[in-house]
Amino acid sequence: MLETLLAVFFPHFCPYCRRLIGIRQTECDECRSGFAKSAYHRNLPTGEMCVAPFVYECGVRDAILDLKFKSMRFNAKSIGKYMFSAVRECYGEETFTYITAVPMRKKVIRERGYNQAELLSKELSNLMEVPYEKLLAKCLDRPPQHSLDKEDRKKNVEGLFAPLQEEKLQGSTVLLVDDICTTGYTLGECCRLLKKSGAEKVLCVTASISGNFA
Repeated sequence: MLETLLAVFFPHFCPYCRRLIGIRQTECDECRSGFAKSAYHRNLPTGEMCVAPFVYECGVRDAILDLKFKSMRFNAKSIGKYMFSAVRECYGEETFTYITAVPMRKKVIRERGYNQAELLSKELSNLMEVPYEKLLAKCLDRPPQHSLDKEDRKKNVEGLFAPLQEEKLQGSTVLLVDDICTTGYTLGECCRLLKKSGAEKVLCVTASISGNFA
């Protein structure tokens, strides 16, 4: 009875197709059955690997955009679960010291109320039992990457981030999280900075990969 009442007053919708789903579900059966069985992966310009459970298209794109711009935080539950599967498949033997997120400008966080990459990081932190730490800050105000062409994206991330808690980074293995990997320049710059600041190894996971992938 309690679940029935909760479903009436707080209905859940599938992040990928927006169908009504049960209170205990994170996505509908039909969408789940259509997901790829193996993770996608790409090598970043800096050489690190990025893995993802999804390609950035159709229902997955809608779920990520709703998470980013429409305050549908519930979507992070399902997306985070599949990111965890991708990490376990591709980095199964790796022991991580910290999980961290690609940072956003404080102004954007104030306007939106949250950083979607941080929400996904915290889902992974709970599932993996690895501590989440803020290890990077976005220190400059520049155009968003999606508004630029490929060459300008590369220049746009130079000097964009700053390290935090460098004492914690020494000798660490970090899992870096973001929502989308397109050119890989943002993730690559974050990896470079984390390593320069003391991390021994940085591996990446995103909710989706856009464009060509391995």
